[in-house]
Amino acid sequence: MSIDKIIQEFKEESSFFSIQEEIQDKEYIEEEKMWKTILTDFIAGLELGNMSDYDAMHYVQAFEHVVSSRKDYLWEASEKAELEHRKDYLCWFALFAMIVRYSKLIKQLLRLYDDITDDYVYIAEYSCSKRGAALLEKRLGPLVEFEELFFDEEGEEPEKTTGEGDNARRANMVYLTRAEYIKSIMTDDYVEYISNTASAKEAFYLYRIAANCGSPLAKYKLGLCYRYGSGTKIDYAKAFDAFSEAADNDVPGAKTALGRMYRSGDYVKVDSDAARNFFIQAKDIAKSKLDDSDMQLAYAEAMYGLGEMNYWTYDEAYRHESLHCFSEAVYYYRKCKDKWLQDSGYQYRVAKEYVEKLAHCLNE
Repeated sequence: MSIDKIIQEFKEESSFFSIQEEIQDKEYIEEEKMWKTILTDFIAGLELGNMSDYDAMHYVQAFEHVVSSRKDYLWEASEKAELEHRKDYLCWFALFAMIVRYSKLIKQLLRLYDDITDDYVYIAEYSCSKRGAALLEKRLGPLVEFEELFFDEEGEEPEKTTGEGDNARRANMVYLTRAEYIKSIMTDDYVEYISNTASAKEAFYLYRIAANCGSPLAKYKLGLCYRYGSGTKIDYAKAFDAFSEAADNDVPGAKTALGRMYRSGDYVKVDSDAARNFFIQAKDIAKSKLDDSDMQLAYAEAMYGLGEMNYWTYDEAYRHESLHCFSEAVYYYRKCKDKWLQDSGYQYRVAKEYVEKLAHCLNE
């Protein structure tokens, strides 16, 4: 079978994608959208990428690894999904069956390149080379399946893939593009763009990649994903590690998050002194930048945390301080409502109740 014939079969399989309005399962809709995007882009890369046979082979191998990894998740997700309608289950099953057929087409593609001498390093763990992964990411964007492939144990980008002649120049071009990309995703603006536009699952993938590239804000956002189970499973240990790394870089939200974990004993032992110190540090950092809405939220959350700690000391002097903290929290929660996190609304309502209660008690 020729490559043109296989590409045609890919396109015919893609006709399956047509999200129906009557499908209620939101997770399924996101999953189907993700598959449609990566498969469409992969096909376009084969058709329009003008790759040599060497590059095409590595490109296809890398994509096979991605499909294999996500196919396993797809099956697990379909079994765990709380499906109210039989047709929702059938959609999951049909999508999985289609991906299995795609996998077979990918293997047929790889057989076309059997006679090519592979002079690049093949990594068994990923069933492809670094070059193939880089070529695929150049087409599809960052892929969580390869986030650790491009970094050594100290977080440094490894040496470029080797090759000869034009292949060597191609390899350097691929990694230059990646280096430029890494520089761009280190910015807070990019991380906020993810927060505002990506689905929970997509955001989790992208936060992990940006965090591995060294973005402190992305590490904080990744910690929130683990803390609340947004786009992934709840994992307090990973949340704590991510918050700690972000806090070391003076991200106030991360310091507040650590303060909460020490106050409530989530993953770590309860330590009121540590909790209070983290809240104070977060408050001081955010207070110096209150013209920024993200810092307004960080300040409100830090003040809420301090307010709670002061309230439960049962000391009248602390009660006055608690009233101040909760009043500040209410004011700044109002100013940055579009930035609220999962529990911000709850904390805003509780802070208002505390303000009313404390104001009444202290005036008696």
